[in-house]
Amino acid sequence: LSDVVANLFPGDDDEEPKGRWQWLFRAIRSGCLGIFVNGLGATLWLDRLNLLIPTEPIKSPSDLNFERVAMIFAKAVCDSMLWGAFSNTIGIVGRRVMEGDPVEEAIELWADNIVEIMSSEILFWPAWSIMNFCFMTKELQVAFAALGALVWNSYLSWMAHSGGRDTSSKG
Repeated sequence: LSDVVANLFPGDDDEEPKGRWQWLFRAIRSGCLGIFVNGLGATLWLDRLNLLIPTEPIKSPSDLNFERVAMIFAKAVCDSMLWGAFSNTIGIVGRRVMEGDPVEEAIELWADNIVEIMSSEILFWPAWSIMNFCFMTKELQVAFAALGALVWNSYLSWMAHSGGRDTSSKG
């Protein structure tokens, strides 16, 4: 679904025109990658992260204390830096390889864009994860993360397919 959303973003006018069904095949390929990375990978990652850094949702203001807030913050940063770097790498390189690019070109695109992507990651995911770890039970954390992944993967798909070029001002 996020790849369909990404197709709504401005594209590069210099590219070959998209075939009638190319967007659907691209969405299916990205969907398969998403099932692997976000479906299986994120579920296993959150399960292990919850074992490594256990936190409980905040149910009332009396639940707030420095230690609890610090643990939630550390968990959110760990989630963003470790899982984020891994899943963003797989997302960029995987999408490009599935589009038929040679691995070397996909890695080059990753190298050209990973700093910008991780900078954006730091603006989005820690805040989303803090909400997740503060207010969601463990049973709902994967679903809440999946909702964030829809937004994030739309951006990531756009970066993978446009190289992050701002083409909205082309006339």
